[in-house]
Amino acid sequence: MALALPGVEEGKSWGAPAFKLRGKLIACGPTHKEAEPDSLVVLLDFAQRDELLAAEPDVYYLKEHYVGYPCLLVRLKKIHPDALRDLLAMAWKYVDGKAKRTRLRTVRRRTAGGVIVLIATTLGLSVSGQPRQTADDIARAVVIGQAYISGNVYVAGFVDAEPRPWPSRIEGVALQGGRLDRIGADFFRTVVQDSEEHYWFPQREADTFEDDIFVTIDRAAIEDRNLARYRASATIDKARSFFGWDTALLLADISFRDNGTPRPMTEAERKVVATEKAVAPPGRECSTVPQYLDAASMLLTARVAFSKLIIRLSHYATPGCAGHLADIYVLDVVAPGEEPRRFEFRHYQGVL
Repeated sequence: MALALPGVEEGKSWGAPAFKLRGKLIACGPTHKEAEPDSLVVLLDFAQRDELLAAEPDVYYLKEHYVGYPCLLVRLKKIHPDALRDLLAMAWKYVDGKAKRTRLRTVRRRTAGGVIVLIATTLGLSVSGQPRQTADDIARAVVIGQAYISGNVYVAGFVDAEPRPWPSRIEGVALQGGRLDRIGADFFRTVVQDSEEHYWFPQREADTFEDDIFVTIDRAAIEDRNLARYRASATIDKARSFFGWDTALLLADISFRDNGTPRPMTEAERKVVATEKAVAPPGRECSTVPQYLDAASMLLTARVAFSKLIIRLSHYATPGCAGHLADIYVLDVVAPGEEPRRFEFRHYQGVL
């Protein structure tokens, strides 16, 4: 994996196998006795290290000898291959970035323990050196879709712009079962609108629509627009609906603990829903009972690493007033002290 990164070569560090970028260490086998067997030392900045240690302490760890160094210990038997690939890419960016930091203004800050650390800061960058993410950036970087046993992964986005750029690589978590097993996939192509693939890929991929994001009534042609096809980087043993994100967007604390709880509503949203409920369709009665945003329940939450931004994914279904069933997936990007930004993906199932 490391050798697939630009400029990386094999070498030695204190006698242990190592990977280096232009002679600078990226990762190596640990030589200190404190390290656990089957571990890897990976170079990262301190902020990234802290994020990962907090998010997955069973995978990442630290020993006293390594505390003062910008690195992290990884239990190789517990890390998913996609997560390891992404971790090595982070290390590559960190080591490569050290050569470019002369253009950043450095500010000395004294930690509580009295140690002097240097923090690179510049306009438009966070403390970690990662670009600050806006709500629109995040909405463009996340997808929702279905992974099939063929290895094809079809996704939709939360922005309507057409044509839209798609991430070159995504990873995600299945929406069923509350498991955090990762699904990784590489971009293959944009699905051509109004093509046979566009209308019928779910029927070609699976004998059943159980838990399929793109389910339609009576297996009719789907009407969603602006879709993309990816190829999974590992075997898919069972078709799964999933929530995914650009691997350049680092998410932490992904959790299903709020799954099934009502989505929090803002005061403005409550007023809009109350107005919608009060307005009956003119001249006719509803044949079905419509549902509104206040019916949405949460699926998962996550935090954008190196920021205070929170992501919430929620869902509700509504037949409208005339039995036209639709699934609505709601993406909220929440910043402290601000109204959440809401984005939606609407999938039309058909007539009941």
